Amino acid sequence: RCADGWGGLGHCTSQCACSGHGTCHPMDGACACMADSDHGYWEGEACDRCQAGFLFPGCWARNVAFSQVASVPLLTADARVIVLDAEAGLLYTGGRPLLVLRSADWSPVAELDLNGTVRSGGPTAAAVVLCVQDADTGDMRVV
Repeated sequence: RCADGWGGLGHCTSQCACSGHGTCHPMDGACACMADSDHGYWEGEACDRCQAGFLFPGCWARNVAFSQVASVPLLTADARVIVLDAEAGLLYTGGRPLLVLRSADWSPVAELDLNGTVRSGGPTAAAVVLCVQDADTGDMRVV
């Protein structure tokens, strides 16, 4: 048996190329991608992309509805995406300010200053998670 991270024709001479999101088969080096709520839901030959319906970077948040804003009316100058929490009936977009709207009629619920712009996100069982690009540094952070 090969050590973790190694595989290949029983000689264990090939480094595993599963991007840290899967395990290598000891004989052929093929990746078996992780697919659970602790490690994320990954796919691809190198386990380097999210399974359909899950959001990068962690591949654990469900992508219930995620839309490029080009297909909907302009909401704010910073609006690039819309994240839908269908269970709560809310939409999240923007970031400067973050607009929280009722999905049924797009009426405003709240405006919050995140000092950045929402780039992706999605609802989890406990909360809506938003990936925000910081306006000052350009770094991505999760809120």
